[in-house]
Amino acid sequence: MFTAAAIATQDDADDPDQDRRAAGASGHIAGVLLVVRTLIDFGRQMLATVRNGGDRSAVAGIKLRFKTLDIAAIVARITQALALAAGLETRLEKLAARVPSVPESDDSSERRPRARAAQAANDGLPSAAAIAQRLRQRPIGVVLAEICRELGIQPSDPIWQEAFLPILRYGGRPPFPTEAESERRWAAYPVLSTDPDVRAELERFSADYMPPSGAGPPWFAVEDRSEATTRGR
Repeated sequence: MFTAAAIATQDDADDPDQDRRAAGASGHIAGVLLVVRTLIDFGRQMLATVRNGGDRSAVAGIKLRFKTLDIAAIVARITQALALAAGLETRLEKLAARVPSVPESDDSSERRPRARAAQAANDGLPSAAAIAQRLRQRPIGVVLAEICRELGIQPSDPIWQEAFLPILRYGGRPPFPTEAESERRWAAYPVLSTDPDVRAELERFSADYMPPSGAGPPWFAVEDRSEATTRGR
Protein backbone atom coordinates (compact mmCIF):
# COMPACT_ATOMS: atom_id res chain seq x y z
CA MET A 1 0.00 0.00 0.00
CA PHE A 2 1.28 3.47 -0.86
CA THR A 3 1.39 5.63 2.27
CA ALA A 4 3.68 8.39 3.46
CA ALA A 5 4.89 6.12 6.28
CA ALA A 6 5.79 3.31 3.86
CA ILE A 7 7.76 5.70 1.69
CA ALA A 8 9.42 7.38 4.68
CA THR A 9 10.83 4.05 5.89
CA GLN A 10 12.70 3.85 2.58
CA ASP A 11 13.95 7.44 2.75
CA ASP A 12 16.96 7.14 5.05
CA ALA A 13 19.52 8.73 2.74
CA ASP A 14 20.65 12.33 3.12
CA ASP A 15 18.50 14.92 1.40
CA PRO A 16 19.84 16.15 -1.95
CA ASP A 17 21.65 19.48 -2.15
CA GLN A 18 18.59 21.39 -3.29
CA ASP A 19 16.77 20.30 -0.13
CA ARG A 20 19.54 21.59 2.10
CA ARG A 21 19.54 24.91 0.25
CA ALA A 22 15.76 25.14 0.51
CA ALA A 23 15.82 24.45 4.24
CA GLY A 24 18.53 27.01 4.88
CA ALA A 25 17.43 29.85 2.64
CA SER A 26 13.71 29.63 2.00
CA GLY A 27 10.63 30.55 3.96
CA HIS A 28 8.31 29.11 1.31
CA ILE A 29 8.26 25.48 2.46
CA ALA A 30 4.93 25.91 4.27
CA GLY A 31 3.38 27.25 1.09
CA VAL A 32 4.62 24.29 -0.94
CA LEU A 33 3.23 21.95 1.71
CA LEU A 34 -0.16 23.60 1.36
CA VAL A 35 -0.05 23.08 -2.42
CA VAL A 36 0.88 19.39 -2.00
CA ARG A 37 -1.93 18.84 0.51
CA THR A 38 -4.40 20.57 -1.81
CA LEU A 39 -3.30 18.22 -4.60
CA ILE A 40 -3.75 15.23 -2.28
CA ASP A 41 -7.27 16.36 -1.44
CA PHE A 42 -8.04 16.86 -5.12
CA GLY A 43 -6.70 13.43 -6.06
CA ARG A 44 -8.59 11.69 -3.27
CA GLN A 45 -11.84 13.35 -4.35
CA MET A 46 -11.34 12.24 -7.95
CA LEU A 47 -10.49 8.72 -6.84
CA ALA A 48 -13.64 8.50 -4.72
CA THR A 49 -15.72 9.85 -7.61
CA VAL A 50 -14.53 7.34 -10.21
CA ARG A 51 -14.84 4.45 -7.76
CA ASN A 52 -18.33 5.33 -6.59
CA GLY A 53 -19.52 6.25 -10.07
CA GLY A 54 -22.62 7.97 -8.72
CA ASP A 55 -22.23 11.40 -10.29
CA ARG A 56 -22.16 10.61 -14.01
CA SER A 57 -21.35 14.16 -15.01
CA ALA A 58 -18.40 14.28 -12.60
CA VAL A 59 -17.08 10.92 -13.83
CA ALA A 60 -17.41 12.16 -17.42
CA GLY A 61 -15.44 15.27 -16.51
CA ILE A 62 -12.65 13.11 -15.06
CA LYS A 63 -12.57 10.97 -18.22
CA LEU A 64 -12.20 14.18 -20.21
CA ARG A 65 -9.43 15.39 -17.90
CA PHE A 66 -7.41 12.22 -18.48
CA LYS A 67 -8.51 11.85 -22.14
CA THR A 68 -9.47 8.20 -21.70
CA LEU A 69 -12.53 6.09 -20.98
CA ASP A 70 -10.38 3.50 -19.18
CA ILE A 71 -11.25 3.82 -15.49
CA ALA A 72 -8.45 1.44 -14.47
CA ALA A 73 -5.87 3.65 -16.19
CA ILE A 74 -7.31 6.73 -14.49
CA VAL A 75 -7.18 5.05 -11.08
CA ALA A 76 -3.57 3.99 -11.69
CA ARG A 77 -2.48 7.53 -12.55
CA ILE A 78 -4.25 9.08 -9.57
CA THR A 79 -2.83 6.42 -7.26
CA GLN A 80 0.71 7.05 -8.45
CA ALA A 81 0.24 10.81 -8.05
CA LEU A 82 -1.02 10.33 -4.50
CA ALA A 83 1.93 8.09 -3.67
CA LEU A 84 4.38 10.73 -4.91
CA ALA A 85 2.46 13.47 -3.11
CA ALA A 86 2.49 11.54 0.17
CA GLY A 87 6.24 11.07 -0.08
CA LEU A 88 6.83 14.69 -1.04
CA GLU A 89 4.66 15.81 1.87
CA THR A 90 6.88 13.86 4.28
CA ARG A 91 10.02 15.28 2.67
CA LEU A 92 8.69 18.83 2.97
CA GLU A 93 7.67 18.32 6.58
CA LYS A 94 11.26 17.36 7.39
CA LEU A 95 12.48 20.53 5.66
CA ALA A 96 9.87 22.67 7.39
CA ALA A 97 11.24 21.53 10.74
CA ARG A 98 14.60 23.10 9.82
CA VAL A 99 13.20 26.43 8.63
CA PRO A 100 12.91 29.20 11.27
CA SER A 101 9.32 29.73 12.30
CA VAL A 102 7.39 32.66 10.81
CA PRO A 103 4.22 34.36 12.07
CA GLU A 104 1.09 32.45 11.17
CA SER A 105 -1.13 33.89 8.49
CA ASP A 106 -4.59 35.09 9.46
CA ASP A 107 -5.95 33.03 6.60
CA SER A 108 -7.44 29.99 8.28
CA SER A 109 -7.32 28.10 4.98
CA GLU A 110 -3.56 27.72 5.46
CA ARG A 111 -4.00 25.92 8.77
CA ARG A 112 -5.33 22.71 7.34
CA PRO A 113 -4.98 19.22 8.79
CA ARG A 114 -2.54 16.94 7.08
CA ALA A 115 -4.19 15.05 4.26
CA ARG A 116 -3.86 11.29 4.19
CA ALA A 117 -2.89 9.43 1.07
CA ALA A 118 -5.72 7.49 -0.51
CA GLN A 119 -6.01 3.78 0.18
CA ALA A 120 -5.73 2.63 -3.41
CA ALA A 121 -4.72 -0.56 -5.19
CA ASN A 122 -1.21 -0.34 -6.59
CA ASP A 123 -0.94 -3.31 -8.89
CA GLY A 124 1.65 -2.67 -11.57
CA LEU A 125 2.82 0.61 -10.02
CA PRO A 126 6.28 1.43 -8.58
CA SER A 127 7.03 0.19 -5.08
CA ALA A 128 7.35 2.49 -2.07
CA ALA A 129 11.14 2.03 -2.32
CA ALA A 130 11.17 3.05 -5.98
CA ILE A 131 9.08 6.14 -5.30
CA ALA A 132 11.30 7.11 -2.36
CA GLN A 133 14.33 6.87 -4.64
CA ARG A 134 12.65 9.10 -7.22
CA LEU A 135 11.90 11.62 -4.49
CA ARG A 136 15.51 11.65 -3.28
CA GLN A 137 17.06 12.01 -6.70
CA ARG A 138 14.98 14.87 -8.09
CA PRO A 139 14.34 18.49 -7.10
CA ILE A 140 11.11 19.32 -5.30
CA GLY A 141 9.78 21.27 -8.27
CA VAL A 142 10.28 18.34 -10.64
CA VAL A 143 8.33 16.01 -8.35
CA LEU A 144 5.59 18.60 -7.88
CA ALA A 145 5.27 19.00 -11.66
CA GLU A 146 4.99 15.24 -12.09
CA ILE A 147 2.22 15.08 -9.49
CA CYS A 148 0.33 17.79 -11.37
CA ARG A 149 0.84 15.96 -14.65
CA GLU A 150 -0.36 12.62 -13.24
CA LEU A 151 -3.47 14.31 -11.83
CA GLY A 152 -4.21 15.97 -15.16
CA ILE A 153 -3.92 19.46 -13.69
CA GLN A 154 -4.68 22.08 -16.36
CA PRO A 155 -4.06 25.86 -16.58
CA SER A 156 -7.81 26.37 -16.07
CA ASP A 157 -7.63 24.69 -12.64
CA PRO A 158 -7.28 27.03 -9.62
CA ILE A 159 -4.50 24.84 -8.18
CA TRP A 160 -2.40 25.50 -11.32
CA GLN A 161 -1.81 29.09 -10.19
CA GLU A 162 -0.83 27.91 -6.71
CA ALA A 163 1.59 25.28 -8.01
CA PHE A 164 3.17 27.29 -10.84
CA LEU A 165 5.64 29.38 -8.82
CA PRO A 166 6.70 26.58 -6.40
CA ILE A 167 7.44 24.35 -9.39
CA LEU A 168 9.70 27.02 -10.91
CA ARG A 169 11.25 28.04 -7.58
CA TYR A 170 12.30 24.50 -6.74
CA GLY A 171 13.82 23.43 -10.03
CA GLY A 172 10.86 22.15 -12.03
CA ARG A 173 9.04 23.08 -15.20
CA PRO A 174 5.26 23.63 -15.26
CA PRO A 175 3.58 20.69 -17.05
CA PHE A 176 2.45 22.39 -20.23
CA PRO A 177 1.56 19.73 -22.82
CA THR A 178 4.04 19.15 -25.61
CA GLU A 179 2.94 19.34 -29.24
CA ALA A 180 2.84 15.54 -29.44
CA GLU A 181 0.72 15.35 -26.28
CA SER A 182 -1.66 17.95 -27.66
CA GLU A 183 -2.07 15.96 -30.87
CA ARG A 184 -2.77 12.78 -28.89
CA ARG A 185 -5.43 14.65 -26.91
CA TRP A 186 -7.12 15.85 -30.07
CA ALA A 187 -7.01 12.32 -31.48
CA ALA A 188 -8.76 11.03 -28.34
CA TYR A 189 -11.93 13.10 -28.79
CA PRO A 190 -13.69 10.85 -31.34
CA VAL A 191 -13.30 7.89 -28.96
CA LEU A 192 -14.29 9.96 -25.93
CA SER A 193 -17.42 11.15 -27.69
CA THR A 194 -18.70 7.56 -27.94
CA ASP A 195 -19.47 7.74 -24.22
CA PRO A 196 -22.88 9.47 -23.93
CA ASP A 197 -22.01 11.21 -20.66
CA VAL A 198 -18.67 12.46 -21.98
CA ARG A 199 -20.34 13.57 -25.19
CA ALA A 200 -22.86 15.57 -23.17
CA GLU A 201 -20.01 17.27 -21.30
CA LEU A 202 -18.21 18.06 -24.57
CA GLU A 203 -21.38 19.55 -26.01
CA ARG A 204 -21.93 21.61 -22.88
CA PHE A 205 -18.37 22.96 -22.97
CA SER A 206 -18.55 23.63 -26.71
CA ALA A 207 -22.07 25.12 -26.89
CA ASP A 208 -20.86 28.58 -27.93
CA TYR A 209 -19.21 27.46 -31.16
CA MET A 210 -20.88 24.19 -32.13
CA PRO A 211 -23.45 24.00 -34.96
CA PRO A 212 -27.13 24.07 -34.00
CA SER A 213 -28.76 20.84 -32.93
CA GLY A 214 -29.59 18.70 -35.96
CA ALA A 215 -27.00 20.40 -38.17
CA GLY A 216 -24.65 17.42 -38.09
CA PRO A 217 -22.24 15.79 -35.63
CA PRO A 218 -20.09 18.08 -33.49
CA TRP A 219 -16.59 19.01 -34.60
CA PHE A 220 -14.84 16.55 -32.30
CA ALA A 221 -16.52 13.58 -34.01
CA VAL A 222 -16.40 14.81 -37.61
CA GLU A 223 -12.90 14.35 -38.96
CA ASP A 224 -9.21 14.15 -38.33
CA ARG A 225 -7.80 17.63 -37.71
CA SER A 226 -4.83 17.05 -40.02
CA GLU A 227 -7.18 16.26 -42.92
CA ALA A 228 -9.27 19.35 -42.19
CA THR A 229 -6.13 21.48 -42.08
CA THR A 230 -4.91 20.08 -45.39
CA ARG A 231 -8.20 20.79 -47.15
CA GLY A 232 -8.26 24.31 -45.72
CA ARG A 233 -4.94 25.23 -47.32
